[in-house]
Amino acid sequence: MDETLKTLIEGIRNRDERALEYVMETYIDVVYFLCRSILKIYEKEDLEECVQDVFISLWKDINKYDEQRGSLKSFILIKARTIALNKKARLIKASRVIPIEGVDFQDNEIIEDEIVSKEQRRELLEAIGSLKKEDREIFIRRYFYNQRIQQISEVLSLSVTAVENRLWRGREKLKGILERNRKRRDIIEE
Repeated sequence: MDETLKTLIEGIRNRDERALEYVMETYIDVVYFLCRSILKIYEKEDLEECVQDVFISLWKDINKYDEQRGSLKSFILIKARTIALNKKARLIKASRVIPIEGVDFQDNEIIEDEIVSKEQRRELLEAIGSLKKEDREIFIRRYFYNQRIQQISEVLSLSVTAVENRLWRGREKLKGILERNRKRRDIIEE
């Protein structure tokens, strides 16, 4: 580590605000870019608050920095990612509460589509639940966690061909279950 960086870290540890300002000037662009990539759909104020929180956290947690484990830039970017993801989670949670005055009930088709979509998801999850345990795990790993077939085969000690065959049979079984459910609904609605 070069002497300038050591001096800056020591300065922050000694509560020298000028050292923090210099680090902020040096890394603010990459921190801003990372936070913006995570919080892209939120307000600019949320993004700016997140960036500020990163440097406040650096100020508070500078003693946790270990130069043997990585660079200061990595330490800051890991903090930025964690803080941005936590902020995003809080914003998502906060956005679920909608005041009744803000709800527009004019478009009943959108509401109906959302209800149908939730019903279809519930039905799909029930159908997946009817698969054998190992097939269900393969299916969930592939289609919910987006794991590669090679990775699934390694984790479950199966050949790639076996995983592909189980996925194919699982899709066919799910298609049959969902088709039978659709026919049942059609009969009931008649």
